[in-house]
Amino acid sequence: MKRIVMVLVLALTLLFGAAGQSALGAPEKATRTIMLYVCGSDLETSAGMASYNLHQILKSKFSADEKVRFVIMTGGSKKWQFNTRKGDNYLCDPSGKKIDAVSSEYNQLWEAKGIDAKVNPGKMVLLDGDGITGAEGQAVKSQDELMSKPETLKAFINYSVENDPADKYDIILWDHGGGPTSGFAFDEHDEDGNTMPMPGIVDALSDNGVIDTVGKFDFIDFDACLMNSVEYNVALAPLTDYYIASPETEPGYGQSYEGWLNMLGKNPNENGYALGKTMVDDFIAFYDAGYEDGSRQEGTLAVVDTKKFTSSSFIKSLSKMNKVLKDQAVKNAFYDELESSRGSLEYGQCDFYDVGNMAAQLSMVLAEVKGDEIDITTNDYTAAAIDILKVLNDKNIIYASGTKGMKAKGEFYRTADGKTNYSEANGKMGTSGMYIYFSGHGPITDSMTYYDAVADSMKKVDAGEGGTVVKDYAAAMMDYAVIIGLGSTIDGMIDEGTAKKDINYDSVMGTLKQPLDPNDPGQSTWNQVYGPVLDRRDGNVDDKIEGENEVEKWLISLIAQQAAEAVTKDNATIKTIKEKNGTGYMITLNDIKKRVIESISVRLIGEFPIANKYIDNLDRVETSEVFINYLKSDDVSMTLNETKAKDAVESSILENIIEWLNSPKGNWRVDPVEEKWYTVKDADGKLHAVEVDGDEEGHANGVVGTVSDMNAGGEPELAEITFQNGKATGIRTATESKIIRLSELKSAIKFTPIHYVDIFGAKQYKI
Repeated sequence: MKRIVMVLVLALTLLFGAAGQSALGAPEKATRTIMLYVCGSDLETSAGMASYNLHQILKSKFSADEKVRFVIMTGGSKKWQFNTRKGDNYLCDPSGKKIDAVSSEYNQLWEAKGIDAKVNPGKMVLLDGDGITGAEGQAVKSQDELMSKPETLKAFINYSVENDPADKYDIILWDHGGGPTSGFAFDEHDEDGNTMPMPGIVDALSDNGVIDTVGKFDFIDFDACLMNSVEYNVALAPLTDYYIASPETEPGYGQSYEGWLNMLGKNPNENGYALGKTMVDDFIAFYDAGYEDGSRQEGTLAVVDTKKFTSSSFIKSLSKMNKVLKDQAVKNAFYDELESSRGSLEYGQCDFYDVGNMAAQLSMVLAEVKGDEIDITTNDYTAAAIDILKVLNDKNIIYASGTKGMKAKGEFYRTADGKTNYSEANGKMGTSGMYIYFSGHGPITDSMTYYDAVADSMKKVDAGEGGTVVKDYAAAMMDYAVIIGLGSTIDGMIDEGTAKKDINYDSVMGTLKQPLDPNDPGQSTWNQVYGPVLDRRDGNVDDKIEGENEVEKWLISLIAQQAAEAVTKDNATIKTIKEKNGTGYMITLNDIKKRVIESISVRLIGEFPIANKYIDNLDRVETSEVFINYLKSDDVSMTLNETKAKDAVESSILENIIEWLNSPKGNWRVDPVEEKWYTVKDADGKLHAVEVDGDEEGHANGVVGTVSDMNAGGEPELAEITFQNGKATGIRTATESKIIRLSELKSAIKFTPIHYVDIFGAKQYKI
């Protein structure tokens, strides 16, 4: 039991005289206490990823004089890999007696000792073995003390403050992360799959012993995915001096621990920003290097000086941008806004867009100007956008870095010094280290979740002007959610055969207000989605929509514009182009607004029944999508090729692009498809379908591609194609221990490419 364990610790301290405590057993004050909250989840159960980081900690040197204490809470995982290898001896009680394993039945508290510790070097010492939230003498199992609950996190923080008092406190939160919309901590013991939402995170970090005793954390670090956003930085700024997190999904090995812990071993009072910079540099070096442990993956990490960030011009500039965003939405001039988000690094495919990338592109208008009104020198966003870029480029405010492949796909953008640039000329835009949500490809309900998370979080903490601005931004995103949602609805109506001339406010409202349940007329898409979203655009979800007549006027004009600009198969013609490596296509669209076209896509539908069965078993039907935006069109490719050697884009080139955008015709070239498909019979005569991406001869040793078991029910069974010396040698299925040789491969599957046009990132028109 907790209290019994604490008495044991006290008794053993008196006997063994452990450093760091007085003769009476009361803990001495350390320079800093680091708290690591490890919700192991499936990351630990399946791959031992938490164990990997724990080993790093124990190999570090930070414990020589007990000025740095490292307290760990483990839980959230149904199986722990730590200390399970033969010969492992990393776990012990305070006396040094070996403990066999980390419990998956109870959350446990440990103190990590570096390899330089005088007592129990390189060990995790058990402090509390049976949960933390129960009353005195009461054990609480993990299933009743979920690490996705804010109260569990609070209890851990308070325990650490009480038992390991310090001048400074740091906290690291380890697990999956999901940004403002999904929160943090996926505890495997939670049958409902809930996470700690953003308001819960803010609540736990704002109401605890650290805030009560020293006022704020020195640093808060999320060793988790998707947690470095504008929204989190603003919400947590009052609670910490430095914020460390990744805007992107973190690779499984997470952050590196040895470098910055060794720094603390030399100077326990080391500046938190300096520690964060070391974390960033070590993280990038690890994943760029491609070590044998499988670390070669893309990622990004940043440390933010929260006081400098929130007191900089960033918040005021975001407020100015926010006003333009709102104005453009109600004027139905939202095309550059949508294009700027899609041209930015999108983190986690969650509508989380790099805020620096977006600002760089928003300051340039291409899609919404007319030929005789060209002015690329400035727009309503330019001044605020450049100011935001200057803040994000200030390494004294935010120190961010990304691996070599972290580049945006946007083409034209403005730099912090105001110059116009083309991404192919000087390398594409990299990460700014921070994202902001933008309503886009996800369901409209995601935008509601986003608004509620931001609004509720700002109620938990006094975030000052930043909190107000971020909440206003979230309200503005409701307009863009409606724009995207209505575009999708109109696409669907056209797909189902409604003529464009018959699409208007009344017909669209009729679709949205149609009862989802015949027995409950009140349950409609309008009542459950659009009405609540429009409530939130006014910043108060308890009131009815303000200015309903004005909202209706906006919706009438928006629907009319989207219907008029929708692209259908009647706008398209296709010509085949025979090439050495297959058949390509030239797609011509006539009588169109190019600003509404997101991409030309290719879907491959197999002619063989075996391939059709494979496709039926997939969640999606496309096997390939070729992204081609207007800047890749054959009409302007020569002009752009001439730009690649230039440092900046000349006005004349942009004028050519804008002129092309305003013409009612465009051509898109689709290259021949590289995928190869095969069928193969295994030893039992079962058929499998095999897909190989690209050139088989280009593959190195190892395994690539997938194999699908056509005879299995439900989801296809996956396996791998094996390669040796760049050549395919066989197939290893999930059910066969032996490799099927390529001599058993049958003829390649042929495909009929079927082309689609994307509108507003919504449904695709088959052309």
